[in-house]
Amino acid sequence: MKTHRQYINEQINKEPKFAEALAKAEQEVGIAVELEKLRERRGFSQTELAKLTGMKQPQIARLESGSHFPAFPTLQKLLGVLGGKLELTGDACHLVPTRPKVASARRQCVLSIQNAERHQS
Repeated sequence: MKTHRQYINEQINKEPKFAEALAKAEQEVGIAVELEKLRERRGFSQTELAKLTGMKQPQIARLESGSHFPAFPTLQKLLGVLGGKLELTGDACHLVPTRPKVASARRQCVLSIQNAERHQS
């Protein structure tokens, strides 16, 4: 029985475009995982992040699952709220956290507003 890696190597040898497609898929999944980690590190739920960015929660879920790759303006919007930046290094790109205190303060502000809205109802 072949291992996963053996199968991939065979496919790469048979079809050179397979390697390109695999690299692209790995990068997209990597961005999705990093986006989710950054959101969780900042303490936001998908719903909270969606409200702050003007997106819908299912959009955030699709981006984090890796089933959709965000357009650059969408990624900028998300990183602006989460306090992160896109870092390109060689053939890879990564999401890097920045301004942790600003993001934490922003979260506290959001929670305060949400609590005030609940008490007014």
